[in-house]
Amino acid sequence: KSKSALEYHTSPVEALVCRDCRLVYAVQDGIPIMLIDEARPLNDAEFPPLAAPAV
Repeated sequence: KSKSALEYHTSPVEALVCRDCRLVYAVQDGIPIMLIDEARPLNDAEFPPLAAPAV
């Protein structure tokens, strides 16, 4: 959706988080599922912001 940086999280589940789009992309067997239809809305309580942005 956007071309902003993604955050890689391993807890509570392995996922890539897009704060600009407010979407969470699942990672299955080490492969990110980057389909917008498969993404879910971001819950800030589940994925708090990282200390430093990912590059």
